[in-house]
Amino acid sequence: RPPRSTLFPYTTLFRSNGQASPYDDGQGGMKQTYGVHPFMLVQANKTKSEFVGIWFRNTNAQTPLIQHNDDGSATLRYIATGGQIHAYFFMQGTAKEIIARYLNVIGKPRLPPFWALGWHAASRAYETLADVDANVNAYSTANVPLDGVWFDMGYQKDGADFSVDSGSGGGFEGVSAKVTEWHAANLHVVPVLEPGLADTRESQYVTMANTANALLMEPSGTDPVLQRARKEGGEEFTVYLDWFSSETEQIWAKGLEDLYQNLKFDGLWLDRNEVTALCNGNVSDISPMCTGDAPGP
Repeated sequence: RPPRSTLFPYTTLFRSNGQASPYDDGQGGMKQTYGVHPFMLVQANKTKSEFVGIWFRNTNAQTPLIQHNDDGSATLRYIATGGQIHAYFFMQGTAKEIIARYLNVIGKPRLPPFWALGWHAASRAYETLADVDANVNAYSTANVPLDGVWFDMGYQKDGADFSVDSGSGGGFEGVSAKVTEWHAANLHVVPVLEPGLADTRESQYVTMANTANALLMEPSGTDPVLQRARKEGGEEFTVYLDWFSSETEQIWAKGLEDLYQNLKFDGLWLDRNEVTALCNGNVSDISPMCTGDAPGP
């Protein structure tokens, strides 16, 4: 491989849509709705003030390629399947100045709490509170700092959003006292939530959504979009709130308030937040991913 060119010695590329998340063309199939956001920070020379930023904005699948040539130069190629291409160039400045200009165009992100930038532990193997506590204690024994612990679906009662399996004999019995203990040790808790609501287990929230006409509906307008149950072995189906409805925020807020009464969380892990994540529309298409015959998430 030729030596790295001084034209493109440092680059930052966000991934493009690949086979793991194919472009959603609206024609059905298990296509995701993820986008792509490639930005490159280029150091033109070795001085700290000679950086350039390049941002390719495009909704279609795209791949930027850098080729380092034998003569020390570099060639940038940009390949896309189509779309409306907008190329932004942020000219000469320090790396910090270029990034600041870039953020002025796309908007500034929220500043996360300091603890969110630390070390966190999460595992699908956390099926009980004892599993989580054992891992937390192992970090302490090894004298490894730990800022947060994330709960996967094991903490929920039957996999239902806004629920905690904290009753007598439940896998997370005593979680409230344990979270208080962790908070005293400056350890933060982040449980998972999936925006899909199980049609019977969370009936109060689905009932509220039905009454407010705040569910995502099939094109017919008479039935809600259904997915298979989130938890393996479940018989219920999953419906989705319509996030463009003015009532949805109140329904979601009610669920979060109910959850917080049983689990004093510090943040939320939002997962599988689009209908196409597991299923192509209504269960009537007899897809294994929709009927629940496929392995659970």
